[in-house]
Amino acid sequence: MTRIILFFCIGITLNAFSQKDLPTTDSNAKKYLDDGKNTDADADIRIAVTSIVTGFLDLAYEQRINHTYSVELGGGYQFNRGIDVFKLVNELEFFPYDEVLTKGMGFSVTAKRYGGKEAISEMTFQALTYRNRNSDFETYSYNAQDIFYTFGWKYLLSNSVSAQAGFNAGLRLAKYAQTVPTTGTTTVIEDVKKTGFYGGFSAGFGYYIKY
Repeated sequence: MTRIILFFCIGITLNAFSQKDLPTTDSNAKKYLDDGKNTDADADIRIAVTSIVTGFLDLAYEQRINHTYSVELGGGYQFNRGIDVFKLVNELEFFPYDEVLTKGMGFSVTAKRYGGKEAISEMTFQALTYRNRNSDFETYSYNAQDIFYTFGWKYLLSNSVSAQAGFNAGLRLAKYAQTVPTTGTTTVIEDVKKTGFYGGFSAGFGYYIKY
């Protein structure tokens, strides 16, 4: 009899526990995880890897304005003539391609809109850029003004290192000026202007800054 009563009590206890609500997993459990990534950075300093192919070393500073928008300022120095397909086609048509580069510089201004709630973090973005580059050679100079749209992605590689990639499409306004150096001045003897398509793929690596 004692055993029967004992088993009966154990059964009632187990049944009572089975009726209780067990803890459930939070569907947004990711918010409790801290992987060390700086997802709330205020700024990003980035080097454009793909610009090296065109002979330019481009650096950019991106500043977050709010959770959706950011603005970016960039500057570039041309260390060799590189390979610029959109420039090369016109060079073969108008000017010799075997001249030595004497000087090259550029700058850019970009406005970005991010698709999430934390601008310049891990997410997609859309951007509108104006870029001006000028290259001086022995007997001519080349100026390119590019206005283009970018659809891209940004990804955090580590705590503060980011990677960015995007596809560009827009317009190029180019000007070729053949020059003859004289004492203290440079005389322009021929001026050719071209308008055409500009596009391609861009990528770079950045370093996040938290103020």
